[in-house]
Amino acid sequence: MNCLAIIISILLAPACLIGQNINWSVGAELIPVGGYDHIKPGMGGGVSGSFDYTVLPKFTVGLNTGFIYVSGQEENWIILTTETGPYYILPVEITTKYYFNEPGSKAFVGLRMGPQFFSVHSRVTTRTESVSNTSNQVFFGFTPEYGYHFTPKFSSSIRLQYAFRSSTTETTNSMNSGIGGDPQFESTIQQTSKEFRALAYIALRMAWHFN
Repeated sequence: MNCLAIIISILLAPACLIGQNINWSVGAELIPVGGYDHIKPGMGGGVSGSFDYTVLPKFTVGLNTGFIYVSGQEENWIILTTETGPYYILPVEITTKYYFNEPGSKAFVGLRMGPQFFSVHSRVTTRTESVSNTSNQVFFGFTPEYGYHFTPKFSSSIRLQYAFRSSTTETTNSMNSGIGGDPQFESTIQQTSKEFRALAYIALRMAWHFN
């Protein structure tokens, strides 16, 4: 909760500087398709807020954050039912944009990079019991974007959000091949496994600007 309050404060602070090379905006997000790991693609939506600071005549840098929801899936088997999702994403991204005209007008291309705070809920239900689990993870996102300002106050954009997470797990197993558990015959086996997970979705953003 404290983390979210800090993010909101960062986004609201530039509102005091409107007119000083700051473009502050709020937007609605539509997710026509999105997927996580082995989960079947789902749909979703969300809200976002961002600000851009003009550093060169056609180039801006800024910060974006928001809240994204994507639906999950349910699979029914003979003896059990598995539910994965929905899942929630809180992105915190540094943004860069290049405008083909002056900032805040007509077409632009952009790039976003930063952590994606991710949470997914899963449940396995059998005839006798139900087991639930919530997984919270942090992904690193890399996102190309294309957008267009229809007016100085209104823009829309489309982006391909891609994020990944790689982790390494080390497991130590002890075994004893001696008679009666003699310690001199005890040996240790270490195993290392790597896990790679990916998160991807297409997002359409419609934004209102306070510049």
